[in-house]
Amino acid sequence: MNSDLKLSTRHTKLINDFLMSKEDLKENTKQTYLNTFKRLLFNVFGNNQKKYILARTQEEIINIIDSLKDLQNEKKDISYNNKIGYLKIFKYLLQFSNKKFDKVDKQLNIYFELNEKERPEKNKEILKDSNISFGELLQFLHKLKGQEYIIYYLLIQYNVRNADLIMEYTDDKRLINSVLSGKEKKNIIYINNGIINYIRTDYKTSKKYGIQQHQTKDEDLIKYLQEQPINKGLFKNTKNAPYKISEISNYIKSISNRLSKGANLTQQIIYKIIVEYFESENDYKRLKQITKNRGHSMDVQSKNYSTTAH
Repeated sequence: MNSDLKLSTRHTKLINDFLMSKEDLKENTKQTYLNTFKRLLFNVFGNNQKKYILARTQEEIINIIDSLKDLQNEKKDISYNNKIGYLKIFKYLLQFSNKKFDKVDKQLNIYFELNEKERPEKNKEILKDSNISFGELLQFLHKLKGQEYIIYYLLIQYNVRNADLIMEYTDDKRLINSVLSGKEKKNIIYINNGIINYIRTDYKTSKKYGIQQHQTKDEDLIKYLQEQPINKGLFKNTKNAPYKISEISNYIKSISNRLSKGANLTQQIIYKIIVEYFESENDYKRLKQITKNRGHSMDVQSKNYSTTAH
């Protein structure tokens, strides 16, 4: 909604200066912040931006966000996730401008707690809407071929996110050594002695969890790689150009919808399906492994992806 809202000069300078100061943020994260900021401005001012958002008090912005209604159901509040998103960008801008944000911080903590309590039921609703079990997910995999098979194989086997699928197929030893040593932040895949090596250093939590290395002898994956041009982006869109992060999610979803109408699978839903299955099996060893693959803690997994209240 209103991600195309034209910003005033003051608001343009504010958000641009803030984003430029965050050199460690990925471009897609910066774009998310910008879109959230635009939606926040619309909710506060409508299309009239003569007033400046940082001139509003913390209490005013908190009250506006707390009273926002769902576009699809005016009797229902927007989700806590959305409220958190709006308040976080407001907090970041207050902080960046050396203004107080204590009341915003306090409200954020309230939303975090409420969101955590709601999440297991929300996850159940999401999985119910997709109506795809872990067994059906594996059946999807067996029906797919080529690029589609490889993408779903990596999502299921290594529990990756969208950005992790942006990778280069390579035989460049300099690049391989640079990535393995941590000098270069990049996701690569290569074959060595008949074994596929999938190396991830450019993923969401790489700073905390370091290099992720996976090996497989999957015959379909080996055959697919051997047919691809070397030292190029591995996955291609319909224009034969390497996929961008912003494109890959829709591609994953379209594959699932072709196999099961209305499945609307995303990498996050696929991960929740996998978590739910191994929780139901009480397979702690596998849960620990997929947590490691994902690059987060068991606590984060239980709070964000589980359908079980803890």
